[in-house]
Amino acid sequence: MVLDIDGDLYCVYHARTTETGDDRVVFIDRMQIKDGILTVDGPTTQPFSVTLK
Repeated sequence: MVLDIDGDLYCVYHARTTETGDDRVVFIDRMQIKDGILTVDGPTTQPFSVTLK
């Protein structure tokens, strides 16, 4: 989990895709914790910019 300069949380994780088969790739996706429930918006497959603290 990482925090950007605006206070947004991001989850960094690895996963497999149909395209990569057994090879894992890294995903970085925005996440939220609301009312004690954690949700991750992803997987994101397009590049985007994040400025981290």
